[in-house]
Amino acid sequence: MLPSPPLSAGDQEKDSDIWAADRTTSGWGQPRRLDAPVNTQALEVYPSFAGNGTLYFGLSRPVGAKAGGIFGAVPAPGLFPNVEAFDERIVSECGGGNVFIAPDEHTIIFPSNRAGGYGNSDLYFSFRSGDGAWTAPQNLGPTINSTYQEYCPSLSPDGKYFFFSSYKRPEDSTLPAVRSHNDILQIYQRPYNGAGDLYWVDVAFFHTLREKSSRH
Repeated sequence: MLPSPPLSAGDQEKDSDIWAADRTTSGWGQPRRLDAPVNTQALEVYPSFAGNGTLYFGLSRPVGAKAGGIFGAVPAPGLFPNVEAFDERIVSECGGGNVFIAPDEHTIIFPSNRAGGYGNSDLYFSFRSGDGAWTAPQNLGPTINSTYQEYCPSLSPDGKYFFFSSYKRPEDSTLPAVRSHNDILQIYQRPYNGAGDLYWVDVAFFHTLREKSSRH
C-alpha cells in the first residue's frame, strides 16, 4: 500500500510498508502489515520470496555508502525475526531497490545506476558461486537494458520467462496530439506512452549469461 496508514494513533501517514494477506478456505484474509524488523520508519518496497520462504526486499535504510539497498529476512513460524543486508559489498557498491531472487537463491537481479551502464538505471545480476559467495554484479546487456530506466525484474511461476519494466521506446515512436480527454485515455492504453511498459524474454537468455559468466 502506498502510502501506508500511520503505525499508531496520532502518528503521521507513513511512506511505504510491506503487507501480507493469508489465504483461507473462503478466499483471502484482511491485509496486515508485517511487523518489525521488516517494516520500520524507513521505506520498504518490492518483496521477493525464495523457495525456502526467505523474503528479499528493498529498504531505504543506509547500507554502507548508499542510502538504501537489498535486505533479506529469514522466516520463522508466523514472522520474520531477523533482517540482514544482502551481501553488503554488492549493496554498498550498487544500491538496490526492486529486487528479484530466484527460488533456489542462486541468482539475484536488481536495478542500479552505477557507472558503466547503458543509461538511467539498468538491471544487473549476480550468481551464487559454489562456496556460497556472490559474484560481482554484471549488466544484463542491451537485450534488456537501454538508455532509459529498467526496473521491476520478475520470473514467471513456471520459470520459463523473465519479465521486467522499462521506459524505453523506439526512436521513431510518437504520441498523437491531445485535443480531448478521450485522446488522453487512448494514449494511456497504448505502449510507449512514457509511463513504462512490461517486457519479457525467454529465460534461456539467462542460461547463456551464466555460461559466459562462468568462463571469466
